[in-house]
Amino acid sequence: MASADISQKPLPPGEMGLPWLGVPPRLLDNEYLQEQYAKYGPIFKTRTLGRDIAVFLGPEANRFLLQGGSKYFSWRDGWPGTFKELLGESLFVQDGEDHRIKRRLIMPAFHRESLHYYLSTMEDVALRYLEKWEQNGQFGWLHQFKQFTFEIASTLLTGSAPGDETEHLSQLFNTLTAGFITVPIRASWAPYGKALAARAELLRYIDRAIENRRKNPTN
Repeated sequence: MASADISQKPLPPGEMGLPWLGVPPRLLDNEYLQEQYAKYGPIFKTRTLGRDIAVFLGPEANRFLLQGGSKYFSWRDGWPGTFKELLGESLFVQDGEDHRIKRRLIMPAFHRESLHYYLSTMEDVALRYLEKWEQNGQFGWLHQFKQFTFEIASTLLTGSAPGDETEHLSQLFNTLTAGFITVPIRASWAPYGKALAARAELLRYIDRAIENRRKNPTN
């Protein structure tokens, strides 16, 4: 088996931006990404918040990354420290055997025989949203669809009640995800500090939901 020092491997073309800072928030700007794609192709390098990164754009690059990426990439090392602190030791930040073990534990919940038990809940949520959309006439589709899918997941996984409770959980989740790619300032006014507070509240809710499920088991 051949091996090589990764530090000696050639890097893809690209622009590193300012020292340490790099290019954020332009990295989240579609126009900037399209410019870089036209200039350098589907894979290019850049820097964000002190980390040198490679960006994969387009269906072929993403298919290579998602379908065979575990052979060539480390999911754990690829995420910034903020992401790993906020999500903990989840599947998103695990590689190899640890990932496979946890995946095997989780997957039965998504098998065909398990999905059968979710249909009535999914149908109830879908009908409620369809009625609301019909009454509203016009609405922001992306926001509403995110709310719809979150409510299904929250109801099935934690038993949350529709309405204010699910809306509050959704807001906490959005605050959490807003801290994934940000400067890790822990002050309460900073996005990362708010994300940490949201994480703590979500964990308390999940602990209560687990305890309730243990006392009142369902399918």
